[in-house]
Amino acid sequence: MIKLIASDMDGTLLDSELNITQENIDAIRYAEAQGIEFMVATGRNRAEALPPLEKAGINCAMITLNGAHVFDKEGNSLFTTPLDKSEVFQMFDILDEHGIYYEISTQIGTFTNSKESRIEHFTTHIIDAFPHLTQKAAIAMTVAHLELFPVDVAPDLRELVKQPDTEILKVICFDKRGPEFLGPAAKEISKFE
Repeated sequence: MIKLIASDMDGTLLDSELNITQENIDAIRYAEAQGIEFMVATGRNRAEALPPLEKAGINCAMITLNGAHVFDKEGNSLFTTPLDKSEVFQMFDILDEHGIYYEISTQIGTFTNSKESRIEHFTTHIIDAFPHLTQKAAIAMTVAHLELFPVDVAPDLRELVKQPDTEILKVICFDKRGPEFLGPAAKEISKFE
């Protein structure tokens, strides 16, 4: 007997407009009526995962940040799996050396050291995902995304990491130059897995 269904969000549960389709809502409701628990497992943080779920009227447990932060159905944090801070600083060194933009997700939110860089890199990501969009439309989508899923600005991410109560749960990298520029840094960072 199936007791649990866990679903990714992007490219699985969500459609191209980042909404949960009625077909998926109906399937989740049917499973729940059969006594099967539904939950999401996503790379997003909880604040980014909530809006489409709330819009669809789905209240569920969540595995967020690729497994680094788990919440129960009521939104209570069950546990975190933080990265080793000394390794985070080594990752920062590698990313800085390669000139790659990065953000960090913590137990209290996601942080960038530059909102302008965030907009620039995320706009490129949106254009890659939706090539039919104009630059202007992609920038508008990026700004709207920031309003829905706020990213906090911390001018010095290293200082934020140094705070004893800060848990680093994920380091997120973007590079508008494409995967060929991310590859060498990813190879160096893979030693931390």
